[in-house]
Amino acid sequence: MRSKERKYALEGAFNFRDLGGLPTGDGRETVFGSVFRSDTLDHLTTRDVHVLVHEIGVRSVIDLRAPEERMRVKPQWAEESSIELEFVHLPLVDEVGQFDVKNPEELRTMLARRYMSYLELGGDNIVAVLELIARNVGRCATVIHCNAGKDRTGVVVAILLGLLGVVKDAIVADYVATDANMERILARMREKEPYRERVDSNPVELYQAKPHTMELFLEALDKKAGGIEGWARAHGLSEQGLQRLRTYLVSQ
Repeated sequence: MRSKERKYALEGAFNFRDLGGLPTGDGRETVFGSVFRSDTLDHLTTRDVHVLVHEIGVRSVIDLRAPEERMRVKPQWAEESSIELEFVHLPLVDEVGQFDVKNPEELRTMLARRYMSYLELGGDNIVAVLELIARNVGRCATVIHCNAGKDRTGVVVAILLGLLGVVKDAIVADYVATDANMERILARMREKEPYRERVDSNPVELYQAKPHTMELFLEALDKKAGGIEGWARAHGLSEQGLQRLRTYLVSQ
């Protein structure tokens, strides 16, 4: 039986959770045990791997990080796993940027504008993620992650949940759930390059997950022709892929 817990207390990943249990506009909810979001999986312990691979049934890992962020094609734990796992690299940006923004109003809207830029820079890869999930549903569990599991993962997850008809308040709440995990994530980021210098030089607002950021992003996305679904279709999401997502990821 699949667990109906959204949060998992992993030792090497601080922002890992199930996308199940989120309400849709027609009174249903997203299913548990199929799609998960996370921060980096590079530091998983043996116990964590057992939870992901043997308890949850993860077989597909989608990495949204830029090439410079990846320690190796597969993390060490995956290379030692007795079960074959699929690792797919679909970066939304080619490099991790720094920001020099001081104006309070600009800071308030900066992340939402950054998220919209992901649609331009990584739109094809976002749709590729959706198609991979559509292929996997009913077959195995999928994890989507970047480094902190906040920005790039947050954008992809928001689009996925929007396509499933999840109500906006729940999409925002799922995004905001990351905020409580950021202190530990930032402490780990300060331990290595390429993050150490950037964490301390970027505005602190960059590392927060506040409601208005996702609200502004969803509002901007709604203004695009056709909203989330129109954007996804325009970037190549297939009818079959969309229907598989809605069939398998929303309770019937």
